[in-house]
Amino acid sequence: MSRFLDDIEPEQPKQKVGDPWNGLPPPRQWNDIEADLDAGKIKPPEEIIKGLLFRGGKMLLPAPSKARKTWMLLHLAACVCSGQPWLGFETKRCPVLYLDLELLLHEAPAREKLIKEAAKFWNLSDLHIQQLRGHKLNMDRIKEALIAYCREHGIGLLIIDPWYKLSGGADEIGTEGVADLMAELEEIAREANCAVAISHHFTKGDSSQKSVIDLASGSGVFGRDPDLICGMRELADSTEEEPLVKMEFVARSFKPVRPIGLRWKFPLWVRDDRLDLKLKIPGSVGRPKENHVEDIMEVLGDMELAVSDWQDLCHAKKGTPARTFRDLKATAKIEGRFTERKEGRTVYCKATVAETLPPISATIKSHQMGLSEQ
Repeated sequence: MSRFLDDIEPEQPKQKVGDPWNGLPPPRQWNDIEADLDAGKIKPPEEIIKGLLFRGGKMLLPAPSKARKTWMLLHLAACVCSGQPWLGFETKRCPVLYLDLELLLHEAPAREKLIKEAAKFWNLSDLHIQQLRGHKLNMDRIKEALIAYCREHGIGLLIIDPWYKLSGGADEIGTEGVADLMAELEEIAREANCAVAISHHFTKGDSSQKSVIDLASGSGVFGRDPDLICGMRELADSTEEEPLVKMEFVARSFKPVRPIGLRWKFPLWVRDDRLDLKLKIPGSVGRPKENHVEDIMEVLGDMELAVSDWQDLCHAKKGTPARTFRDLKATAKIEGRFTERKEGRTVYCKATVAETLPPISATIKSHQMGLSEQ
């Protein structure tokens, strides 16, 4: 009897009657799609931020910790709900819902009022703020109510600050957890017909040497999934008294957008197209000096170093970027400033004899000092 039962196939889940795709849109033939295009039935959605973000898209704002990301997002909220330009980009006026998951109860309203007065916005009546600090949250608890509220009030932009408060403890490094969260955000954007913006912090290491899509800490999904990435990085001329940043854009659905410079003028980030957009190298103070062949030769000294070690030392001691080091090394090689020796796959470099000797002027001066002491 048991053998007979083992031969029976397990019961398969029943498919919905008359809906073989279980609620998903079915495939369509191109002729039907083209006819809808020609008839104007398929149109692009509204641009919430012109040239950057559609309604229904997802935006990621990666920046270093304490880089005033919340001020930036509160400013974005004020601009969109009042139809004012954001950092020089036109916006589509529509209601905005700001989910404040981190600040104390008085902080978000107080900050928004400062922004309203500084930017001279007279009407923020279409701004909605929900303050949820101190509440145990995950996407399952808030998702349905969030979609219903956005539909009811015609929300065009939903801002979640910061995203991890809704992650339910998902590991930001693990691809699966981040992908699940992004899928939830995309479903909210589709069901509520709104754009969704979230903030995130930088990964560890020297951000000046990374691509914009690699700035966010954790899973590579943060770089691949959003429709718009607005990365903020500190400029070489930035100081504690006057912070300056470069904002770079990666927009999936629009033509490339040039980076812009921003100057912090409390309580706003203000666009300044006159700024030099050269990035600050971590550990440097103010603007890094220009590098020359003499700089990398000084680091080499009388040592024999593998090329990679030489490059790392130049970066550590002189702040020399990798590309600049390669250019300077090529020039030094043409000038015969060092010799190369290959051992296996590793190339070792050593300064020529002339480079390791002290300058003639220094030798004469040393000799003269010796005579004066006699």
